[in-house]
Amino acid sequence: MRGRTARSAVIPILKTGESRADTVSVHSPDGTAAVVGGALVIVPPAHDGRPAVVRAEPGIELVADGRESGAGPVEAAAPGGVEARLTEDAPRVEVRIEVTRDELGATMSVERLPGTRYRLEDQPPNHAITLRRLVAERVPCAEPTLDDLRAALDAHGIVYGVLDEALERLGRGAFSETVARGTAPVQPEDASITLLALDGGGAERFVRAGTLLAQVARPKRGQDGVTVTGEALPVPDPRPAELRIGDGVIVEGDGRVVATLDGHARIADGVVAVAPALVHEGDVRGSHGEISSPGSIRVTGSVEDGLLRAKRSIAVDDAVRRSTVEAGHTLAIGGPAFDSVLRVGHTHAALEALQLLTGPLARDAARLQQGCGQLISASRASGRDLHPLRVLVMVMERVAPDLEQHVRGALAEADRHRGSVPYDMLSSLRAAQEDLDAIRIGRLPLSRLGGVAAAFEQETARLAELTAVPPSCTAPFLQKCAAEVIGTLHVTGKGALESNLRVRGRLELAGEGAILRGGVLDLDGTATVAELAPGAGDGLTVVLAPGSVLEARVVHPGVRVELPGGRAQRLAAVATDVRIAADDVAA
Repeated sequence: MRGRTARSAVIPILKTGESRADTVSVHSPDGTAAVVGGALVIVPPAHDGRPAVVRAEPGIELVADGRESGAGPVEAAAPGGVEARLTEDAPRVEVRIEVTRDELGATMSVERLPGTRYRLEDQPPNHAITLRRLVAERVPCAEPTLDDLRAALDAHGIVYGVLDEALERLGRGAFSETVARGTAPVQPEDASITLLALDGGGAERFVRAGTLLAQVARPKRGQDGVTVTGEALPVPDPRPAELRIGDGVIVEGDGRVVATLDGHARIADGVVAVAPALVHEGDVRGSHGEISSPGSIRVTGSVEDGLLRAKRSIAVDDAVRRSTVEAGHTLAIGGPAFDSVLRVGHTHAALEALQLLTGPLARDAARLQQGCGQLISASRASGRDLHPLRVLVMVMERVAPDLEQHVRGALAEADRHRGSVPYDMLSSLRAAQEDLDAIRIGRLPLSRLGGVAAAFEQETARLAELTAVPPSCTAPFLQKCAAEVIGTLHVTGKGALESNLRVRGRLELAGEGAILRGGVLDLDGTATVAELAPGAGDGLTVVLAPGSVLEARVVHPGVRVELPGGRAQRLAAVATDVRIAADDVAA
């Protein structure tokens, strides 16, 4: 500018990275450093000025006069005297592998980190500067190879159960995958026992043949496992069932423990057994209370002031005194019986009476079923379609008009002897009656007649089996006893004294020296006696029912015989080889 005096301008330049800011005159003799276009530009000092000072942040290495100076500071006295080298970040793949606590699984995470190239940040001239870097370029990371990933697994000791498809997904860009799975051990299953008709406490329970006593689940072997590192995980052997089989029991192939006979089931010390009888070891006394069983009872000693009841049989190894013994089928006394009440055969008689009713029912129900089937077939062949209820009425009128009445009679007989008829048998008969009633009113189809007939037939067969063996009472000697016997009363020893014997069946008292003395013999059947004597008191009375026969080798005077129709006679003299047939005498 003309006419004016020139002034020197002062430009403030901020020295980044320094703790203070300096201003440098454009005419300052000090050297400067600047970054222009990413290149370090050094202006040397003039005259006696100071050289520029250069520092560098991390990632930049300074080289002055051919020597590495790190981050500085270094003096830059001349252009090219200081070189800035920028460190590049190479692209890389980071692989992390995590193994589960049980070492049955491994997860791999693959993180792809791109590389970075840098340049210097531009800065204005200044006496002292701190070099900084800026991102110039990102370098993409290449995908890892399958060999790289497998090598990483090997380095971690993972050698078992490697999933190749998971490694392939990781190689194609997936971030995290389960890359190995071990084999988990399969634990063995110990044998187990489920008690059904058994008391775990050891108490006895009466069961029928075929009853399911217990179910045994057989042991199952396990399977050893393997970790992803290849280590075996062994499992123990399963424990077998601690159950042994005794008498009266079998084990089916499916582990069912089944009773093979009617009797008393018990489990003790791991042994399952079914005994034919409830066994009472030793003597029975009044303090034992009533001993009863739906099956049989055996007493290994004597019975005194006791009460025994069994629906099947009772066996007493020794004597019976002042006791009541009731056996549904059989009573056997090993010793003498005194002042006791003996009742035998009532269960047998009840079942026998019921069988006389169920047998015809089974036949009538089967005929009814067959007749309905034939009538339906014939009507369809002729082009007619009779209603099922009409078919039932027509056939029932012809082949079994009294079927329902007979069913009710059988059930009434079963109810009358409720204590003697097995509960399951009574339930089966009632169910058959209910089905028959439902069929008759159309609530069940005619096809159910087969089930009704089968139920009657099955229970008839069971009754035949239960009554196959005639009832009996056996004892060596009776004194002042009241015996009511259906079946055979067999006195094997010296005989019966002052006893009241009611026998519906047969009396056998014919041993050498045996005698029936005093009391009453009420006979509906036959009797074979060695000797009859009146004894003391009212003497001996023999009451013969119609059809009864009394045979005796010796009959002493005073014995009274009562015949059907109210006739009676008392023998006045000794008679031998006596035979009295009630019907013959009455005629």
